[in-house]
Formats: sequence, structure tokens, C-alpha cells
Amino acid sequence: MSAAILQFNSSIPELRQQVDQVLQEIWEPPYDGAPNNDDQLLLLAASELRRLISRERVLELAAIRILRCTPAASRAIEREANRLTRRRDRLCDFLFESKAVGLAGARVKLQILCEPSIGILDQLVPAQAAGMRDLIRVIAREMKWRSRKPPESADARRLTRMRKKKLVSSRQSRPALVEEELPKLSCARRSATPAHSKRARC
Repeated sequence: MSAAILQFNSSIPELRQQVDQVLQEIWEPPYDGAPNNDDQLLLLAASELRRLISRERVLELAAIRILRCTPAASRAIEREANRLTRRRDRLCDFLFESKAVGLAGARVKLQILCEPSIGILDQLVPAQAAGMRDLIRVIAREMKWRSRKPPESADARRLTRMRKKKLVSSRQSRPALVEEELPKLSCARRSATPAHSKRARC
């Protein structure tokens, strides 16, 4: 048995163990979905997806270097890469199928779409790609502005509610006051009409 075949046979279990370790470390989304109340799961899925892609590249380069790209080595690399690809597809599906709650979820979805390795920017014309990046910029600016805005205190919220109630009650009572004042205004106008104007009408 040649040295190349011996090296190939000894490297396959090592590669498989490395892939097993990566799959144990990377979060696996639940098959039946999960509630996304504050976009934290979307942020987690995006973070794990980036980690997986980074580890996947390292493993593929290491496998090619060790196994010397023989036909059998290429098949072994493909089998192990497919295991990582299935986990990557699970993370992508979870990320894009889960509805975003706020700006953080929308931003991370757009960022993943713009990732060179898994995004769609290479399928867009330059103007469309620039539009995608501009959306990310606007969302990031809005999130930054909201984070700087001081939170409203309980007293301020209570005062706002009181002002709203007072405004609603004043609007509801205004038509009744107008109906009461209309007869008085008409009488006042009749009494203020000059006598010569009455004779002119006759």
C-alpha cells in the first residue's frame, strides 16, 4: 500500500471528527420553528451562520491540503462538506422564514443577503446591490438614533395619558357647547340689526 493511500485512510477519520465537532458547536435551529419575540433568535442564527461558514472554509482547505485532491479524497471531502452544507441551509431557512419583529431583525436579514458567500448581491445589477446596502445603512442609522434617545419615564407616560384624556373629553364636549351658543348668537345678531336695514328689506 502506497504512502499516499495510507495518508488518505488515516486522514478521513480525522476530517470526520473535525466536522462532528463543528456540528456540535454550531447551534441547530428547531425543525418546528421557535417564537421570535425580540429578534434575538434571528441574531443568533446569523451569528452561527457566519461561524459555520468560517469553519467550513478552514476545514475544506485543510482537507484539500491533507488529502491531495485524489478522486477518492474529493469524494470524501464532498461527503463531509455536505454535512456542513445541510446545517448551513437549516440556519438560512430559519433566518429568512422567521418574521422579524423590529429593525434589528430586518437589518440582519439584509446583511446576510449581502454576504458574498451566501447572499444574492452577485445576482443583482450594481444599482440594485447599492440599493440593498443603502437599506442597511438607513436601518443602522435609525437603530443608532433610537438607542441614543432617552427612555420615557413612568411619570412622563402618565402625564401624556392624562393630556390625551383631557383632549378627548374637550373634543367630545365641544359640539354640545356649540349647539347651546348658536341660538344666543342668532338672537344677538337680530337685536343688533339697524332699523333702517329692516325698512330697506321691506
